[in-house]
Amino acid sequence: MKKLWLLIPGLSILWACATFQPAPPSFYIESLPQAVTTQMTLEERLKAEEVWTSIRTGNSAKAEKLLERLNPGNPVYELGRGYVAILLNDLPMAEQSFKTALESRPDLVVAYLGLAQVYEIQGTEDQVLAQYREVLKREPGHSWAKPRYEALRAKKTDSLLAEGKAALAAGQFEAGKRSLLKALFYDPASTEAHLELASAYRREKDYESALIHLQAASSL
Repeated sequence: MKKLWLLIPGLSILWACATFQPAPPSFYIESLPQAVTTQMTLEERLKAEEVWTSIRTGNSAKAEKLLERLNPGNPVYELGRGYVAILLNDLPMAEQSFKTALESRPDLVVAYLGLAQVYEIQGTEDQVLAQYREVLKREPGHSWAKPRYEALRAKKTDSLLAEGKAALAAGQFEAGKRSLLKALFYDPASTEAHLELASAYRREKDYESALIHLQAASSL
């Protein structure tokens, strides 16, 4: 009986080790692009897929060990380091790894997606939008990036429209125009921004500028 009681703690530890699974990541990880994997040997491809599976299941320790088996010249090496760094909340390392991957392969959508999520965690919305734009240049209908890009762009545009209109109402024409022009940077098709700018220029008797924005609004 005494031996049995001594065994129970050891069995409990073994059971805990056997059943523990890391939590899957809360961020988006796209599949490895075929443009990358088709250029690998079968052995390299199997290693790369194993790395990706470990990242997707949140097993950063295993992913790091597997990355050591990849040639640093392999595009998956830096991509993998980037996503592992996000898992470990090492955002500077993640940013650097994705940028390094893009230096050799500027077409890597999965790297732009990684950068977008790094900047989202950091709260730098302009940089998030910039990365989404890079994704949509290459894949205009990207199912994950497109709705997020449009939602964030609408949020920024609406905020600047409200800011611009408030400034104009307070007689702060230069500040109001700056906000409205910035809203057009985010959404060149904003009829409301064009109309507000036309109204502001008209009040300043700058009829030429007012007409440009009226024509833009009309064409939209």
